[in-house]
Amino acid sequence: MIPFLKNWSKIEQTFFILVTTLFVVSGIFFLLLFFQTANSETPKSGGDYTEALIGTIESINPLYASTNPADLDISKLIFSGLTRFDLQQQRMVLDIADTIEVSEDRKTYTFTIQEDIQWHDEQPFSVDDILFTYRDVLQSPEYTGPYKGLWKNIVIEKIDNKTIRFQLNTPDIFFLRNTSIGILPKHILEYADINNLKFHKYSENPIGTGPYKIQRHLNNTVKLVRFEESYHEGNYLDSITLKVYDNYKDIINNQKSFNSIKQIPSEYLSTIDTSHFDIQEFTLPQYTALFFNTKNEYLKNPYLRNLFVEGLSKTDLLSDIEHIQEANSPVFINNESASSDIHIPAGETIRKYFERFGFRDIEETEVDTSLAHSPAQYLYKEVSFQGDLFEKKLLFQLACLNTQEHLSIAYKIKNTLEKWGVDIQVQEYSNKEIIDIITERDYDLLIFGQNLGTDLDLYPIWHSSQTE
Repeated sequence: MIPFLKNWSKIEQTFFILVTTLFVVSGIFFLLLFFQTANSETPKSGGDYTEALIGTIESINPLYASTNPADLDISKLIFSGLTRFDLQQQRMVLDIADTIEVSEDRKTYTFTIQEDIQWHDEQPFSVDDILFTYRDVLQSPEYTGPYKGLWKNIVIEKIDNKTIRFQLNTPDIFFLRNTSIGILPKHILEYADINNLKFHKYSENPIGTGPYKIQRHLNNTVKLVRFEESYHEGNYLDSITLKVYDNYKDIINNQKSFNSIKQIPSEYLSTIDTSHFDIQEFTLPQYTALFFNTKNEYLKNPYLRNLFVEGLSKTDLLSDIEHIQEANSPVFINNESASSDIHIPAGETIRKYFERFGFRDIEETEVDTSLAHSPAQYLYKEVSFQGDLFEKKLLFQLACLNTQEHLSIAYKIKNTLEKWGVDIQVQEYSNKEIIDIITERDYDLLIFGQNLGTDLDLYPIWHSSQTE
């Protein structure tokens, strides 16, 4: 025992030992915390970053960018919404908004905005800019972008210079996602023609409130520099250069001039210089589907569309493609297609579709649904599309991207349907061209993919308001 403790009472000795132990443990804890902090990697400001991506720059305008991945990537760095999706927290958080109040019935949202927000041209940001974007543009009948219909039946009210209120007819779980749409500057676009807003000269070199502003936009290369007056935290890089290419071959040939390459198709992975890049593989809530243009006189018939769908074997179509999984629905849960309970066994269904065309005496065939090939193919042998179902031979244009994966699927569809007497002409397009094809509905059949984003929202393609 320590000598001076002999003269202390047992209570005093116990108290001294407890305090000493607590002091030693606390000292060890803070010492470990110091070493952990000292040795941890913390980001430093500075540096230039260059990324290559596929596509084309069409309109750097957040009200139109969601249908074009290149436009969307650039817009997210330039513009801000009332809210944003936080990758670390995996949820929507406030962005330009400082506070939010939500009514008990979840139909009224009241936002106040942060103080002293500036546009990239140093003009002050205000509630009037929010009102202009969400009410004057998005609710205008002249607006024809991807969010058409999204803001219908919402009353937007300016309470004061820092407060704005949204009144919904019914609760909407995606509303905070909708308020993440980038806000446009009223002082620049107030008198612009909304019909032509997508291709307004502003959309080439836009002014936003985001962490980066455009320094240069030349052809398909955009250089962004840090906006020093930004309220955002974490924008450490001095500059970000995004180089957009029409094909992956050009990207691969210039790969050493980039810091990163976005979304490389599996057929190009072997060409990547792994001494320069670290390949990261991740799963996206993304699907590729066969779309039908129902304006076609034949494809508007739902029974014919279902005959095609049930007669094509997804297993065969995907047999040569890696890093994918089969899906029967665009609905995703936890990044996996929720398809197991949606798909209908083909055999009996196909027989009913044929009967809709007037066939009653199709041979009864035992259908083994475990077969790799679609069981519907056995029933197709009984009926010819040319002569039986239609007077003339059917001919459809099948549009797809000029990638190995999409072309592989397209030609397998072509080979299968031509066995049934249906002619298919495969037409391959670049990323820019296929966006134009889709916009103009200039196809009969289309192979195309959609990334549902962080909230798995199906609205842009599947909502009925998007049919026109």
